[in-house]
Amino acid sequence: MPKGAIIGILLVLLGVGFFLLQQNRGNEIPTQGNYSNATYGISFTYPEGYVISEVDAPGSEMRTHHSIVLMRKEDLPLPENGEGPPAITIDIYQNDIDHQGTEEWIRNTSESNFKLSEGRLATTTISGFPALSYRWSGLYEGTTIAVARPRFVYVFTVTYGELGAPIVQDFVAIRDSIQLSDL
Repeated sequence: MPKGAIIGILLVLLGVGFFLLQQNRGNEIPTQGNYSNATYGISFTYPEGYVISEVDAPGSEMRTHHSIVLMRKEDLPLPENGEGPPAITIDIYQNDIDHQGTEEWIRNTSESNFKLSEGRLATTTISGFPALSYRWSGLYEGTTIAVARPRFVYVFTVTYGELGAPIVQDFVAIRDSIQLSDL
């Protein structure tokens, strides 16, 4: 696939995500503290200065896709007709139909953005469960960590302009605080 087409697809996906975020501004959670969702079996802490929004992605009535987006308060409001800022996203995909493993999901799902990577996976853990991480490049640079569990695939992503950006450090702190129940 030509690089221009890949970047175009990524831009469309980011645009849809930011549009959904704007449409769901009423679902904001306070700017600091703890997040917990028993339905998806996830909890974590996040630094002061972030706003969290949640949305069920279009088509999720057939197959669950829940997104949690954390943005720095200083980057809001989002620009009209422009690119959104770097963000931390947690996407939760239903997995109790396909029962995919982590690597299978990463390599075979376009939502993983793995095709924008150099093709290298690194092993890690999230909440004690085996996970895989990779870096990719599109509109922004990105780092993604995925972990497949029986009911859901959890995908944690940070987008940034440069690897040492403060949002990357915040992503690491959030990653280290994540608790997943064994759903």
